[in-house]
Amino acid sequence: MKREIPFVNKARESMKDKNIAFLGITKVSGDSAQYEEMIKRCMQEHNITFPGIISDRKNDISAKYSVWGIPILSLSAPTGKSWLWE
Repeated sequence: MKREIPFVNKARESMKDKNIAFLGITKVSGDSAQYEEMIKRCMQEHNITFPGIISDRKNDISAKYSVWGIPILSLSAPTGKSWLWE
């Protein structure tokens, strides 16, 4: 996924006036509070400029966006249709 980050950042910047959202989803096995600082640090280290959210046991949104493993790049349309890149 590291090599895709500059592309995603650039795509997000070039489409900022369009009705498109870029979102990073991190799936964790425990409580998200345990991972927040680590994930923030990782996003800064890798220059990730798009917003990120944590999917955990209490807030498992990974299935909604077809996140079944990491890293994965998914494009989701407003209709709910998704496309995946591994």
